[in-house]
Amino acid sequence: MKKIRLIVAIITIAIAGLGFISCEKNNDFHVVTYVVKGLTSDFQVGYLDENAMTVKIDSLKITDKAKGWTYSWKGKPGALTYLYVRYKDDVDMMSKFYVAILVDGMAIEQTYNCDMADTTREYPYQVVRQGYIPF
Repeated sequence: MKKIRLIVAIITIAIAGLGFISCEKNNDFHVVTYVVKGLTSDFQVGYLDENAMTVKIDSLKITDKAKGWTYSWKGKPGALTYLYVRYKDDVDMMSKFYVAILVDGMAIEQTYNCDMADTTREYPYQVVRQGYIPF
């Protein structure tokens, strides 16, 4: 009877230990890439970098049409991602326009059109995307 209790106790401890191990979160770093493609005129961009600091660039122009503008950094699961783009082109007529936040090459936020337009501004169209690096 004592041997059966000992075996049951060992199995219970082993199963509990496996349960704790399987609940560990994935704390590996992931590659976050911000992408803007398809714009022919200059644009403004703001984004969060690897230090969670806001970076704003007042005027950019895409030089490589195939690649577009990209910025990559490494972050841990749960880190905030944020991309803000203001531009001049009316992308309703442009099939190649694309703004996205990618994590390890997979889109977590993306769009093919503007979120808002204000024609009284120098850069009348804007896109805002944000998210978190998934666990």
